[in-house]
Amino acid sequence: MVSAGDHIRAMAHVVRADFTDALIALPAWLGGQVLVHMPVGELAAVTGRLCDDLPGTRLTVLARLDALLEEDLELQDWRVQTRREAA
Repeated sequence: MVSAGDHIRAMAHVVRADFTDALIALPAWLGGQVLVHMPVGELAAVTGRLCDDLPGTRLTVLARLDALLEEDLELQDWRVQTRREAA
């Protein structure tokens, strides 16, 4: 994880996606047990993938990992995970 101010770059992966919303796990936040929501349109713009191809997609995101609620994560700067980040 890389820190940027109060935000930390964390790994994430898409668990589920339908036509409007995706559910994403952030393993560094609450052990990945609570999924966060993201509009599929925004996620498709970041990944270049269609809804059916999103589950399993690995990403990174800047997040406030000390947040207690999803809205307090202040998720920003989503990126497709690179091989280097995956190692």
